[in-house]
Amino acid sequence: EIFGLAISAGPLQKSIHGFCSSGSICDLDQLGIQNIQGRNFSVVVETGFAQSYSVLNTFPAEIPVVLREINNGLYKPLPYYIAKLFMLVVRTTLEALMFTAIIYLVSGASDDISFFVFALPVLLCAITSSAFGCCISAIFEDISVAMQLMNPMDFVSYITAGLFYQLNAAPVLSSLKYISRFYYGYEAMTILQWNGVNSIACSENKDLPCINTGQGVITEYGYHPNNLLLDVVGLLVMFLILNAIGFVFLLKRTRKEASY
Repeated sequence: EIFGLAISAGPLQKSIHGFCSSGSICDLDQLGIQNIQGRNFSVVVETGFAQSYSVLNTFPAEIPVVLREINNGLYKPLPYYIAKLFMLVVRTTLEALMFTAIIYLVSGASDDISFFVFALPVLLCAITSSAFGCCISAIFEDISVAMQLMNPMDFVSYITAGLFYQLNAAPVLSSLKYISRFYYGYEAMTILQWNGVNSIACSENKDLPCINTGQGVITEYGYHPNNLLLDVVGLLVMFLILNAIGFVFLLKRTRKEASY
């Protein structure tokens, strides 16, 4: 089973990812800024992708049994969806914390940030990503069709997160960042990482630009230091909206499709 294989291979993939990060130079200098930002982006995005695609087969695999049991009056669609959601949130939390702990310990993040602060944006992004996967799973019966839709949507979320270009440089494209779970997660991670850093060493080469404070790093990537609450609320709102949409489509399927 392809999704079972993906889940079972997850811990190995996470371990490899952690050891690959162990060679990073995470000192507070100009090179360290890029290394730390790259590491944090990888953690947020890798966790988000893993969780959204791992739940994609949730409803297509169970819908025949669910239809039969709902038709027999064993339960209603809402309790089923809430129970499924609770189970996925617990699983996502455990997997995200395991992944984050590996990266945190191996990559040297423990030298400059606490584990709770490091894990919070990753965990919120992972839970929201699982909601995105559940929503798509509830809408489409065919997984291949669902993945064809998810790929461009994930690409937009990926490029508008803020690592690849300065968000303020392209206002039209940047407006899409508000539907990107990676943007909220990565901005929150950046703010928590660099807030309170008052001194960053500059390069000896005077021709190279120098960002000498944590506030400078935050603004350089197009973020705002006061947006942390906005990022947390944004992820929670996306989580609720995606699950509401997913439940509506699941409810429509239980009413229209014949039971088996």
